[in-house]
Amino acid sequence: MKRGIRLFAAAALFALAGLTFAQATNPSQEKPSIKGPWADAKVGAVLKFKVASDSGMAVMTQEVIKADEQSVTIKKTVDKEGEKPGEKVEKKLYTQDELDKKLSFLGKKADDETIKVMGKDVKCEVYTREVKVGSKTLNMKTYVCREVLNWIVRLDDDSSGKMETKVELTEVKN
Repeated sequence: MKRGIRLFAAAALFALAGLTFAQATNPSQEKPSIKGPWADAKVGAVLKFKVASDSGMAVMTQEVIKADEQSVTIKKTVDKEGEKPGEKVEKKLYTQDELDKKLSFLGKKADDETIKVMGKDVKCEVYTREVKVGSKTLNMKTYVCREVLNWIVRLDDDSSGKMETKVELTEVKN
């Protein structure tokens, strides 16, 4: 059972990697000229996500512990028995080219959709992508809302034959 949620969590986090966990570089060390994910981050900002799988639930928290004009350091924790606490991830803020690459990693752009996020209707860009985890193929839909600190608000998966929300933004403190 723990293995099931770990496999799903790994797949979900892998899908999120396009914007929230992959490290981009800014070789010129100039301030990025675009407003990308985490650009408005302040120390103490917190995002919480509900992570669901067939074997249970977990809460993933991302807390900004350092922020400047070049990068943001995030403390990522997963509230699930057996997970390692407090992994730190440093993220460089993106240039336009880097952001375009990260968005293309999320998959093919689909039609925009309006969904409920924390009880409010929010217009989102939608990206679709197949992700292989062992012998299983996840058909992921990633919802991107540029008004939210890290841009990712929800991940859905239809590998079970019906669309299920697997990762959903539940709280933002900025």
